Amino acid sequence: MSEGLYPTHTLKYENSKEVLLELKKAGYQLGIVTNKVHRLAIYALECVGLDNIFDVVIGFEDVKNPKPDAEGILKAIDLFNSNQESTLYIGDNASDILSADNAKVDSCLVTWGPRIIDPNVKPTFKVNSYIDLKEKLLYGKGI
Repeated sequence: MSEGLYPTHTLKYENSKEVLLELKKAGYQLGIVTNKVHRLAIYALECVGLDNIFDVVIGFEDVKNPKPDAEGILKAIDLFNSNQESTLYIGDNASDILSADNAKVDSCLVTWGPRIIDPNVKPTFKVNSYIDLKEKLLYGKGI
């Protein structure tokens, strides 16, 4: 997408900011690993008012091997001083789930958004909304 289109074509999903802030308050470390150029990933977050929420943003040029390679996720884990066992990678497409598999971390597939979900994708679990994500992560409620 052209940079000029970001302000009008970047989607903010219902309850996104509120849920992300609740997760952060609960102690979750939040990061983004994207195949977008780093600067444009930050700009997209600014366009939807989600800037300053994520502790780590890893863009295309921040790794040698972009998704579906595990490098970006493993780099984020390292920057968080964390481990694979306590990491959940959330994504909206097959490449994201494959990246999580390659990094040997749990994965969550979000079913909202403008993408067609590949029926062969096998995430650890799926969620249908930010509220579902909050219920699963904060209260352990199944989806």
